[in-house]
Amino acid sequence: MQQIKKEADSLDEIMCKDPIRRAFSVDRLNLTERQYYLLRAAGFHVFTAETLGLLWISDYDAYRLCVYENGTSVSFMDPRETLDVVTIADGETGRGIAQMRLARSPEECQIRHLRPEQRDFFAKYRPDVLARMQPYGHPVVSDLARRCPDVLKSKKKPVKDQP
Repeated sequence: MQQIKKEADSLDEIMCKDPIRRAFSVDRLNLTERQYYLLRAAGFHVFTAETLGLLWISDYDAYRLCVYENGTSVSFMDPRETLDVVTIADGETGRGIAQMRLARSPEECQIRHLRPEQRDFFAKYRPDVLARMQPYGHPVVSDLARRCPDVLKSKKKPVKDQP
């Protein structure tokens, strides 16, 4: 009985815990294809070829293309995401609840941090996604400057709300 429990624990580590740990760690780029498909079998259906809008590449390749590293952090990049905060209404109270995001939008990513294979892929197959990325600078500030150029040009200090 001890041997069976030991083998079950070992399989649990190999087939569940290690792939989950790796997929959501700084080591997510080194998730093996086998581990990726084990996660898919367990219900992890994000960052697939459908995410990229290209069904002719493998889901594992799509996953790897969605892993974004910027030198200080590792995250996912999802072409379907935007900078907008999405709120949904709570069914019981009617209050708005901010929806949690699992990935960055392309606007929050910088082209200079893409791996060469990512840069080549997006340039060739999804130039619309690449165009949404920032070449340099802080992406949110850069997006604010693009959408509201007068805000950042103003030298006036913001007026504080009076109590």
